[in-house]
Parts: sequence; structure tokens; C-alpha cells
Amino acid sequence: MKRAIILLAVAAFALACVPAFSQAARADPQDAFVKTVHIAKIYAHTLGYRVLYFKSTFEYGDMWVPISWFKQGVDKAEIIFGNEPAYPYFTIVWADGKFDHVRLYVRDSLQDKSWSELDDRGQDLSGKFNVQGPPLEF
Repeated sequence: MKRAIILLAVAAFALACVPAFSQAARADPQDAFVKTVHIAKIYAHTLGYRVLYFKSTFEYGDMWVPISWFKQGVDKAEIIFGNEPAYPYFTIVWADGKFDHVRLYVRDSLQDKSWSELDDRGQDLSGKFNVQGPPLEF
């Protein structure tokens, strides 16, 4: 009886440990850097978002985030809606020295003062949204 209980305990422990080793090995970047920046205003447009942010020099900076970055499979951008006190802000991740992705943490109410619409009034803004990565000045 004692032998059966010990055998049952060992089998239960072995089954409990299986999920820890069953995940495929994920290639984590060797060197990752994350920058968090407060958003002053975010402008919505059919081509994407224009993000006005505060730079460390107490000036405004501009970041253009194309809507194509949010598409499945591209995974260059993600938008998270919420009502946290720290919102709105964004984080940019560089992995192995290259731009990896950006996450926009924005207020869930479009009536919030941080939201606005980008008024193009006859201007062609497609060039502004044709970017490969975020600016490097923060």
C-alpha cells in the first residue's frame, strides 16, 4: 500500500511537470530596449494615427503610425484602450538594435481631450504615413 501511494505521488508530480517542458523554445532577443513616452495628443485618420508626444527637451515630437502596422501578421503596432490614470502613453521596443513594435495605450473614450481627428483638408498625407519605424528623438 505504501509503495502504491509513493508511485502515485511520483506519477502525479511527473504529470504536473510536463506542461513546463512542453512549450516550444521561443527565440527571445538578446538585447531589448523599451522606451515609454507620454502622449500629448493622438490624431485619428483613415491611414493611421499621428501621435504628438513630449520630448525630453520639453518640445513636441511627432510620430506617424500607419494602419498597416496593426494588421495581423505585421505585428509592428498594437493599440490598448483603457481608462488608467497613466493613459495616454506609448512604448516602443527595439530588439537586437532594430525597431520591433510600438504599443499605444490610449483612453477608451474618443471624447477624451487626448483624442482628435486629423484634418487633412486636401493634403495628401500618404507620404507621412509611409514610414519604416518611429523617430529616434525622444
